[in-house]
Amino acid sequence: MVPGNFLPHIALQQPKVRQEQVQQRAKIDEKLTVTFFDSEYDAETQTTTFTGNVVALYGLTRIECGSLRLNSKEQTGHAESGVKLIDPEGTLNSSSLDFNWSNQTGSAKNVVLSAQNVFISAESTTVFPDRWELTKAVGALSSTDKAPVRFEAESVSITPGRGGVARRVFIRVFGTRIGPLPRLVFSLRKRVKGLGLPSITNRKGKGLGVSWDSAFAIGDHGALGSFWETFPRRQPGFGIQYSHSPLSPDSSSMLAPQSDLEERYGNGWFNNVSVRTIDEEHENLRNSRLTYAVGTQWNQGTTGRPTDSESVSKQIELVSEIGGSVGNFGAFGGLRFQSIRGDSANPFVNRILANSTLLSPKVKLTPKLNAQARLDLFGTASLDGTFGWGRIEAGLVYQPSNSFTLGVAYGLGSGTGRPDFTFDGLVANRSLLARADYHAGPLTVRYLAKYDVSRSLWYDREYELAFVARQFEPYLVYRQFPSETRIGIRFRIDNLRDRLTRRNQGR
Repeated sequence: MVPGNFLPHIALQQPKVRQEQVQQRAKIDEKLTVTFFDSEYDAETQTTTFTGNVVALYGLTRIECGSLRLNSKEQTGHAESGVKLIDPEGTLNSSSLDFNWSNQTGSAKNVVLSAQNVFISAESTTVFPDRWELTKAVGALSSTDKAPVRFEAESVSITPGRGGVARRVFIRVFGTRIGPLPRLVFSLRKRVKGLGLPSITNRKGKGLGVSWDSAFAIGDHGALGSFWETFPRRQPGFGIQYSHSPLSPDSSSMLAPQSDLEERYGNGWFNNVSVRTIDEEHENLRNSRLTYAVGTQWNQGTTGRPTDSESVSKQIELVSEIGGSVGNFGAFGGLRFQSIRGDSANPFVNRILANSTLLSPKVKLTPKLNAQARLDLFGTASLDGTFGWGRIEAGLVYQPSNSFTLGVAYGLGSGTGRPDFTFDGLVANRSLLARADYHAGPLTVRYLAKYDVSRSLWYDREYELAFVARQFEPYLVYRQFPSETRIGIRFRIDNLRDRLTRRNQGR
């Protein structure tokens, strides 16, 4: 063994002295850099052993350990003694770690992974370029293993950005073991919503009710969605829809089309308090989309219309949607054939409906002030005639700090023709929109107000309160128009899923 200072194949830097020891840095190649206090080179095995507060940096991944042995020729490494791997997806602790930084593979034993309020321990973990394999895994929606509900699996396979499968799964609830389930498949893709929790909703004129909707992937290109809601003063609403997209699952966004009965331009940050950030609006309209769907809906209510209907039914609906980036703009277009009625007392109307959106890129006016604009178009054609409207919206977004976001926008719209239903029209032809968001620590507060310039009145106020409580996030959403109060709970595992979904596989 010879001192590492004499290694011809590793470039060493000696920047500073700490407690009479020289901290050194070795650039192994263009991707891997190691800092350490001592090193030895074995010419026979062509390996270098680094010791003393070793830190290895590989892209966004950081490995901390007491000892690290590298073979630069074979591009392999072995870490031991207090191994900690810090990655954008979380922190992994293990007794030992073997890896190959060339083909991005590795294995670890006695693993404990903490990531975004998800705790996972495993007897061993093997990492391949396209998947992770865990054996004898225990997981919980918590930052520790003390959660009242835990999942135990013989093995788990995870494909970042896609999904995973757990085999021979047990559920332990307050110490009671339930199972096993032979196989549990889960999705990390944002193309489908997944299993949602029912939410309690209070709507003016309908009372206190319960609503639920979910969507499940069918293969790489299909999804099956459904909804159900019930209120004491109306018939239960329900529906089912099958969606298909020929695009690659890695390149396209949500599979299921949005209902045309929902709020107009409801995917806009200035128009819906449930759109969490201005970037979410841009991501939604810039993501690639090509979807075909067929479905049926019964007794569904409209949202945020001049006159809302409470029992819209569609015998059948065929939908085609396309969207994505057009230069620096986000674009969306939809075409529908519907057999639809406004309520049970009227006949069904066969018609064609088209709608489209064009969202400008954000224009940076100052380091903290951005401007943007969007155009929305809508039109219908049936045997009773044609109808259409257009609306343009321009807004300013100011972010004085990471916790605060403020925005103000002006909307101008106009319509022509004869609508099939009163809910086809615009709520306000001229509107002023103001929004303020605060997010710090576990607390989130969002507030949105809308002013009708023509009628000189504030016609809508919306707010959302959410507070992280360990593995769950209880929330309260209130909307003046339409009058609605919603209480629900989100799983905090969504944060980890979102990060795995966005993970750059090429690094």
